[in-house]
Amino acid sequence: MAENFAAKTLRELTRILFVRFWMMLFVVAGCAVPTYILCVRATPIYRSTVTLIFKQPVGKSPVFQESPERPLEVFVKAQQQIVMSDLVLARTAVLAEDAALRGKWYALRQRMEEARSRTARPPAEPPPDDLVMINGEIDAFLDAPEIAPRVAEVMARRQKDLLDLRDDVRFRTPGGEQVAMTESFQLSVDRPAPRDRADSHLNAMYAADILADMYMVRFRQFQEELSGAAGNFMDRVVREHEKVVQRAQQRLDAFIAAELDAPGDIAILEQLLKSGTEHGFQIIATRAREATLRLTDELARARSIHDLLRKQIPAPAFQPDGVGKLPEADVRRAIAVIPPEVLETNAIVLRLSEHLIRLRSREANLLAQYTEANRAVLDIRDELDRGQRQMLAELVAHARSLEITAASLQKRLEENEQNLKTVEARLDRINRKLTEYQRLKNDVTVALKQHQDLQEEQVAAFAGDERARAAITISKLDSASRPDPEKPTQPLLWIYTLIAAGVGVLLATAYAFLADHFDHTLRTTEEAERYLGVPVVGSVARRGRTLLTAV
Repeated sequence: MAENFAAKTLRELTRILFVRFWMMLFVVAGCAVPTYILCVRATPIYRSTVTLIFKQPVGKSPVFQESPERPLEVFVKAQQQIVMSDLVLARTAVLAEDAALRGKWYALRQRMEEARSRTARPPAEPPPDDLVMINGEIDAFLDAPEIAPRVAEVMARRQKDLLDLRDDVRFRTPGGEQVAMTESFQLSVDRPAPRDRADSHLNAMYAADILADMYMVRFRQFQEELSGAAGNFMDRVVREHEKVVQRAQQRLDAFIAAELDAPGDIAILEQLLKSGTEHGFQIIATRAREATLRLTDELARARSIHDLLRKQIPAPAFQPDGVGKLPEADVRRAIAVIPPEVLETNAIVLRLSEHLIRLRSREANLLAQYTEANRAVLDIRDELDRGQRQMLAELVAHARSLEITAASLQKRLEENEQNLKTVEARLDRINRKLTEYQRLKNDVTVALKQHQDLQEEQVAAFAGDERARAAITISKLDSASRPDPEKPTQPLLWIYTLIAAGVGVLLATAYAFLADHFDHTLRTTEEAERYLGVPVVGSVARRGRTLLTAV
C-alpha cells in the first residue's frame, strides 16, 4: 500500500530496496554493460602533444607593429590563427594520411635541421644560402602536383574532415587564463585509430608533428610575404618620389633656360639667395660704386698734382730741351717747393731732393772756409746746378706722366660708370626673377631632402625587418609525444563504465521507490488493520507451494 516515505522507518526503506534487488541489478547492468561494449567496440582516439617555443618580436618593423594590447599576447593569438588556418590544417591532413609523402617531408626536414645545426649566424645577419635553398625546396615540395591539388581538394570538398581536424586540435599556453605569459605553447591533436590498422595509434603523433612543421613553414612564408610587400611598397614610394624630384629639377632647368640670359645670372641669383635679396643687391651694386669713387678720387689727385706742377714749373720747361735753356734762378724757383704727394709717389724725385739738400749743406760749409772764387766752391755749385736741372726735368716728366694717368683714369671712370649702369640694370632684371627662382630652387631642395629621408627610412625599414625576422625564432621544444596504445584518450573504458553503472544505480533506486509508491498490495496483518480499519481474524501462511491456516 502506498505510504509517505517520510513515515517509513529505515528498515522499511531497506526492505523496499531488497524486495526489488534483482530488478535494480538488471537496470544497473542494462546501463553499464552496453556502455562497456560500446567503449570496447568504438574506434579509440589517441592524443599527441608537441611544445613549441618562440621569441617575442622586438623593435618596430614593416611586418610586426606595436599594439595597444600586450605584444606577446597579440603575437600568440596571431600564431593560433595561423595554426587553425585552412591551409595549414589541409597540408597536415594530406601529409599525415600518406606515408610516402610523409617520408619525403621528413627527409626535407632532416636536411633543414642539419643545415641549421651547421650554421651559426648573428641575429642581424640574413639566412645563409643553403637555408634559403632548402626553404625554396620545401615551398616547391608543398606546391608540387602530388600535394597542392590534394590540399585544394581538402579545403574545397572535404570540409567535414577539415572541421573534424580543427575540432581535434588544441592550442594551449602554460599561462592558462593568463594567456601568453610565457614564450611557449602546446599543440595537441586527437586522432582516431582504427583497430584494423597496425600502429594506427601513431596517427595522432604524425598529425601533431606535421601540424607543428606546417605551422612553422606557414609562419616563415607569412614573414617573407609581408616583408616582400613592405619592401615593394617602400621601393614604389621611393621610385614615385624620384619622379617628383625629376619634375622639380625640370621646372628649374626650364626657368633657367627661358628666363636667365647671361651665364653669370645664376651666380648672381645664388649670391642674392645666400646674402638676402636687399643686402645682396646692395653688395653687388656698391662694389661698382666704390670702384667709381676710387677712380674719381685718384683722378682728382692726379689732376691736382698736375695742375700744381704746371703752375709751379715755367712753361718753357715743357718744351724740347726747355729745362737746359732756363736760367738758373728760374730753375731754383721751380724746385723751391716740391709738393709732398710727388715725394710720396716718385722715388727719384725724393732721392734727388735729398741729394740737393746734401749739396747745399756742402756749399754752405765751403763758403764758410773759402771765397766764392775758390775752385771747390765753383765745382759744388756746378754740381748743384746740374742736380737742380735734373730735379726739374724729373718734375716735368712727372707732370707729363700725370697727364697720361689722368687720361687713363678718366677713361676707366667712364667705362666703370657704364658698367655700373649695366650691372644695375641687370641686377634689377634678375631681382625681379629672384622670387620665382627661389621658389623653384626650394622645391628642388625640399624634394631632394624628402627623397633622402625616404631612402634612409627604406634602409632603416629593411634593417628593422631583418632584425625582427631574426628576433622571432620558433622551434620545437620537444618532439610530438608518442601515444601509448594501451591508454587511448577516448574512450575511457572503465571511467565511462563506472559512470554508466552509477547512473544505473540512480535509475534503479528511483525505480524501486516509484514502484513501491504505486504498489497497493497489503502484505502484513498490521497493514490490513491499519488501512481497512477492522481487526484481522486469521491469516494464511505459505510454506513452499502449500498454504497453511493460522488463527
